[in-house]
Amino acid sequence: MPRDIPINNIYQALNNVTMLNPVLRSSLQQNGKELQFNIYKTITFDSSLVFNMAKEHEILNKMLEMGFKSRYQNGPLINMSIFQNKKSRKAIFIVDHCIFDASSVSIFKNEFIKALLGGVNKKRGIGYIKYYHKLENSNSLEKIEGHPYIKEIRRANVEEKNLLSKIPKGMSHLEITNITSYKGDKLSYLISYLSSKQLAKLGKINSVTTNLILNLREYDGFSLKDTIGDVHSTIQLIYHGENLQDYCAKADYNIKHYFIDELFSPRSVVYKNYPYLSARQKAIRKVIGEDIPISISFIGTISPEQMEDFEESIRIMQKELAKTADLSRIYATAVLCGNKLHIFYDHKVYEDFQVLDFSEIR
Repeated sequence: MPRDIPINNIYQALNNVTMLNPVLRSSLQQNGKELQFNIYKTITFDSSLVFNMAKEHEILNKMLEMGFKSRYQNGPLINMSIFQNKKSRKAIFIVDHCIFDASSVSIFKNEFIKALLGGVNKKRGIGYIKYYHKLENSNSLEKIEGHPYIKEIRRANVEEKNLLSKIPKGMSHLEITNITSYKGDKLSYLISYLSSKQLAKLGKINSVTTNLILNLREYDGFSLKDTIGDVHSTIQLIYHGENLQDYCAKADYNIKHYFIDELFSPRSVVYKNYPYLSARQKAIRKVIGEDIPISISFIGTISPEQMEDFEESIRIMQKELAKTADLSRIYATAVLCGNKLHIFYDHKVYEDFQVLDFSEIR
């Protein structure tokens, strides 16, 4: 931003956005056996701290460290620093992932810039806290335990019981070329399908369940288009040997029928008191967690220039996940670059590097 924008205006714009989005004024606090959001009436930032741009890397590292510690010290989950040189100013924000997803970044940017330019932000849809309570009110232990989709997942999981032990650890990379017509959720379905089909082949089984992370923001009766917060949903998809077209049709139906129309969310029940889980919560967690061999995340689109650094960052991230995650599983992380879809696995699901043409996939 130009140097002539007053620093006070920058902080005023940030205050405008945080007041409009209560989740940005939140902290995580332990209340007995429950982890809860605490919403501050206001949060303040040290407006006297303005740094030379030459120190950006050094200060950014300190901000990241402080942001991580803040989560565990009941502190705010957002922070900002301003950097400047003779010509311009830059505001850098650090926001905890538990209140931000990829869509939140663009929503926040738009609201911040509009406020900085003197505009008035108006929200559509519902806020994050209200959405959380909708999930809470729509799900219960009894509902999840007896839900037909949980029963279907449980049946599929029986067949893949020993699958994970058959897949060696180590990075593998699948590249699908000539991706021209698949977008959005369909790309995530494609990743899930290719992973499931290959795992079924390696394990010599007929059924494979995947945990697929999707960013659902349109529901029956309300919208999250303007909602800042981590609203990712973990969806369980089941492969039974279908072709790609039938697999996608089944995924569309189950997601619309259960996860959108019903607000079906077993994780909101399982992790309500985390890490203090009851025997019943652990039983559900086993069905949607321990017994599912693979977790899949489609990150989005990157440029060819970003590809090399991205691949290295994925390798580092997956190694950290393998060390820190409390469930053993295969991690698949995918990205679209031009007309090529790249899927990175932390296990030998495919060869070290393998290429498929999209036209060959059935």
